[in-house]
Amino acid sequence: MNAYINAMGRYFDFSGRSSRAQFWYYHLVLLGLALVGVIVDAAGLRADHHRALHPVARDHCSAPA
Repeated sequence: MNAYINAMGRYFDFSGRSSRAQFWYYHLVLLGLALVGVIVDAAGLRADHHRALHPVARDHCSAPA
């Protein structure tokens, strides 16, 4: 985990090189965040899709206001 923290600390330092561990841990964390975002987005879309297929029941016997 220190490799990721060091990589984030050197984010705007363009001199020198990062180690292999810094590179891969940084990309592993980015991949994890992207997967979490996709899962949250898919869960939200599924909820919207469910609401679109099953609208709220209305009382059709009463006159509109």
